Amino acid sequence: FDVLISVIVIGNALMLGVQVNFEVQDKPPNDWFKYLEWGCTAIFTGEMALRIWAIGLKKMFARSERFMTIMDMVLVIFSLVDTLLDVLVASGSQANTASVARLIKMLRVGRLLRPLRTVALLSELRIIAKMIASSFRSLFWLLCILLVFTYCVSLVLTQGAASYFQDVAESGKISDEYIEVKNAFGSIFVTMYSLYLSITGGRSWGEFAHLMSNAGAFYSGLLSFFIFVNLFSIL
Repeated sequence: FDVLISVIVIGNALMLGVQVNFEVQDKPPNDWFKYLEWGCTAIFTGEMALRIWAIGLKKMFARSERFMTIMDMVLVIFSLVDTLLDVLVASGSQANTASVARLIKMLRVGRLLRPLRTVALLSELRIIAKMIASSFRSLFWLLCILLVFTYCVSLVLTQGAASYFQDVAESGKISDEYIEVKNAFGSIFVTMYSLYLSITGGRSWGEFAHLMSNAGAFYSGLLSFFIFVNLFSIL
């Protein structure tokens, strides 16, 4: 039974992909999408009702199953409300159609999350999901360490950039890279964003190290050290 429902969920997810592809290409809407969506909603609602009748809410909301049950129920409720609003749009007045259509677009986010129900239905996926969720605490503290380290390095780099700006102002000779250094290291938060780009591949860290070489070899070396620690130690 769980495998059958999982197959239906996956099929519904593929249908949503085709429907979104139709919308982005400005193709005329097809009523079959609507009817299939209503059918899937009826199946998922019936499946939820059968689980409540056979297992009972007490067991479904046990500590080990609580999160999956809540997620499952929320997705089913979203689908029911979405279907109800679809019916109102089809039979409602022109004045109410626009506002209801906007609400449907908001609820469609819940419909797009429906493939997550396969996690709740298949035990193998559920085990993997629990392992990922249990790692969030360690991930949180790792991100805290990374944030503090990035902030400390940003303080030093921004101070070096400030000294470079002051030297340029005193000499009156503005180099071609002055604006680039100011755009990349002009404030603490801008410097932190530049370091974020460096460690995530948004921009080559070598470019930032070259820019900081204008302030001195120490600052370009510090940026290189920051990248080394993040790549080989933290990340």
